Amino acid sequence: MIYWDYNQIKKSDEDTEKQELLSKCRTAAIQYLALRTRSTGQCQKKLAADNFPKYIIDEVLQQLDIDGYLSDNEMAEFVIKSRRNSKAESHLALRRRMKNLGIKEDIIETYLQSNVSDKVLLAELFANKFSSLFQEYVDTEEPNEKYNLKVKLVRKANNRGFTDDFCINFLNQYANK
Repeated sequence: MIYWDYNQIKKSDEDTEKQELLSKCRTAAIQYLALRTRSTGQCQKKLAADNFPKYIIDEVLQQLDIDGYLSDNEMAEFVIKSRRNSKAESHLALRRRMKNLGIKEDIIETYLQSNVSDKVLLAELFANKFSSLFQEYVDTEEPNEKYNLKVKLVRKANNRGFTDDFCINFLNQYANK
């Protein structure tokens, strides 16, 4: 009588090699993630720089996401909270910042939708970072000086991702109150 033990089936060399690559890639990823909070994109770039094949990286990242090792939500929340008041940025700039950090697009959308409007962010920026310049703009009666101050405020807001038209409309609305 012949007994067949399914546990004794030998894996092909290809399967063994893939399992070894997956194991090495997962180990490298976990070591990288142990240092500090990282996004999916950051981990993907690191593993690609370590010359792991894309199909291996994708499989490892999918498993790490399921296991809770990746922190796209935490990273997005940190960006949203840290870019307020004197560090306020527009939604466009926040989106760019989160994309550069490698945060997944659906998570970016969720956090931007739950964030305050660009109008509130611009008001925070002017009130906290450029308060003296903004107050000078509000107090100035002379048209040429008011125009020059408006140009300065718009340029400073442009550096935070706010468009010219948006800033000018905001300042005009504020000046008419």
